[in-house]
Amino acid sequence: MSLDYKLVMASRLNKEQAFHLLAQRFDASLSEDKVTVYREGLLVFGANLTPDRSTEMYEESFHFAPTLLLSFRWDKECDHELFYRMMLRASMSMLEHAGDAVLVLYSDTVFQRLGGRLIFNMDRDVWWEGKEKLLQEEVHVPYELGVLPRLL
Repeated sequence: MSLDYKLVMASRLNKEQAFHLLAQRFDASLSEDKVTVYREGLLVFGANLTPDRSTEMYEESFHFAPTLLLSFRWDKECDHELFYRMMLRASMSMLEHAGDAVLVLYSDTVFQRLGGRLIFNMDRDVWWEGKEKLLQEEVHVPYELGVLPRLL
């Protein structure tokens, strides 16, 4: 079984630029077909977004128009702490090039950055054991903890 965390954002980067940035910063590889970026603990798929039904739910829930989606896939074979650490690093790296953004798992909001305010959802059903320590180690920008709404 695998889980897909989706980072949806209004970004200055397109998918190709985001993939090249991730590959450089994380010593990762870009697949030959340019569909994924991968390395131990990190497998990323992506898509440039245009307004359609799939983006409408983000606009309705979070009030911004997303332009880029990156999907972080965790496979049960991978060490979960390594995956979460790499996902946080990659997400924070992408936020350097984005405005508003949300990271969701199914309909649960893991974090949101709206209007420059970064909030991590501390609902215990959304995160993993040891989340506070990982946040302290991997997030180097101001953030808050709170309970966030679900995707509509």
